[in-house]
Amino acid sequence: MNDPKNLNASFGKRLRELRRERAFTAAQLADRLGVSRAAVSQFESGASLPSLSTLFTMAACLGVSVDRLLGVTYTYTVIEGDGVYGIRQICTQGAELCI
Repeated sequence: MNDPKNLNASFGKRLRELRRERAFTAAQLADRLGVSRAAVSQFESGASLPSLSTLFTMAACLGVSVDRLLGVTYTYTVIEGDGVYGIRQICTQGAELCI
């Protein structure tokens, strides 16, 4: 299992990249999330993680899924059995976050 500090740091890096891609300042994102500028700084540095409700609001503000914000990616494979086809979803990155 990955070190929680590494998970926090990778989340913070993704958050900063997404915020900058959308040309938001940290203060603007903080206003949209209803948190302080210092809280956004802590999220981006990996010092802390947002609450679940803030995480969902953050994803909506940035126009991404919560999975993308968390760094979880999936691959899909077509499976066949007895003439029946289906799709299997496999968590391929961020597996420690997959259930």
